[in-house]
Amino acid sequence: MKYENITSATFLSRPNRFIAEVEINGACEVVHVKNTGRCKELLLPGCEVWLTAPASSGRKTKYDLVAVKKSNGLLINIDSQAPNKVALEWLRSQGYENIRPEYSYGDSRIDFYMEKNGEKYLMEVKGCTLEIDGVGFFPDAPTERGVKHIHELIRAKSDGYRPILCFVIQMDGITEVRPNISMHPEFGIAMDEAKKEGVEILFLPCHVEPDLLEAKSSVFPADPLIQQAIGYITGLFRENADGHDLDHTLRVYRTAMKISKKYKKCDKKIVALASLLHDADDPKLFHTGNNGNARKFLSSHKVSKKETDAICRVINSVSFSHNKDKAPSSIEEKIVQDSDRLDAMGAIGIARTFAYGGKHDRSLDDSVRHFYEKLLLLYDLLNTDEAKKIGRKRALFLKEFLREYKEETE
Repeated sequence: MKYENITSATFLSRPNRFIAEVEINGACEVVHVKNTGRCKELLLPGCEVWLTAPASSGRKTKYDLVAVKKSNGLLINIDSQAPNKVALEWLRSQGYENIRPEYSYGDSRIDFYMEKNGEKYLMEVKGCTLEIDGVGFFPDAPTERGVKHIHELIRAKSDGYRPILCFVIQMDGITEVRPNISMHPEFGIAMDEAKKEGVEILFLPCHVEPDLLEAKSSVFPADPLIQQAIGYITGLFRENADGHDLDHTLRVYRTAMKISKKYKKCDKKIVALASLLHDADDPKLFHTGNNGNARKFLSSHKVSKKETDAICRVINSVSFSHNKDKAPSSIEEKIVQDSDRLDAMGAIGIARTFAYGGKHDRSLDDSVRHFYEKLLLLYDLLNTDEAKKIGRKRALFLKEFLREYKEETE
């Protein structure tokens, strides 16, 4: 979602939970705060905030305060109405049908009812604006209503619905939300109960700008081990931006999980961890041997030796240069290898090639040569039918790009 008429200002004070005083161009202005939560760690005197002017009739204030820059530099959208709008955009992009907001169920109004593949879903949405040491927390104030909604979702499971508790994360770089038990222990208890009873917990990361809040394509399940793996690779790749970076790894993970859904016999835990750790020991980036970084993470999180060895076998099957004459043997190896190779094809493959070339002082022609040495070969090397479906369009795009490049450079 995008805001119109965005204006920057300096926060001064918050007389009550509905309004704030800000400074715009040297003048004090009273504005509406679109979040009744406490936001104590965000709305500090002197911080930079952003306002939108809706120009709707009957307003007591001209502006709504919708975003704030935290003291650590993190830009956070605090509009409490935004998560539902973003969630609705995301649901539409995922192929859900008959989407009904504010659906009456039991004694509550659940944020969304929707249908997909003959199944009925109920989804409750929570917006996360509280960040502590790189992790999101909810709530930032006690919420009896939130606890009630979770209990309704638990009941909906027994009534034949697929219930979802979705956290829209209103800041960049955060992929996990934990219950803020120090603020509201009952919410944490209810969330634990929901997990045990089969309520699906989803984390929806977002990209934030002063005038924008939009869901990223990745949606992360509330699996502690997966979240810890994401946190680990975030630290590993923090300084890298040459195409073998965090975004690449997360794309490979998303693609691998998408493909794995088509293969019931594959071990999804192995696929998930291998895809997330597949570049953790890339010799272009790290001076480790024998999957040192991957094994260190897995050992520290008590993953069994059998599973660790299986994950490392999958990781070792990924490299293009080391596996030219080897066919992957397991379905997990095939899925993760395909997912990595798909990320070297199409528009993203082109972008990554030139990002890597620029960082390593390669000329344009040197980078284009890489297309013929590797990228154009990848489609015929894909293993799974699902990957071939995805790769077909990407392979054609590569050829069209090269045709246009040749025409423009000759």
